[in-house]
Amino acid sequence: MPLLSLLLYRSWYAVVSWLQRQDFFTQYFLPVQDGCSWTDPAYLESKDDRIPSDLLQSQDAETVFRNYVHILRLEHRKME
Repeated sequence: MPLLSLLLYRSWYAVVSWLQRQDFFTQYFLPVQDGCSWTDPAYLESKDDRIPSDLLQSQDAETVFRNYVHILRLEHRKME
């Protein structure tokens, strides 16, 4: 499971840094200008369906990541 090896021992901060360096980042994430937030009306009312990039800094995003890694670990154990 290549994805598991990529995520298993990395912090959320390291994963976000890795994501931001990928060519596909702007395909899925909308860059948010410094000093702005995804909660600003310009982003909330936008028709752009990409995820505002500052959302990755939220505790909820880290929780989703940790839950996903947990599921990957369980699936990996089943396969062994």
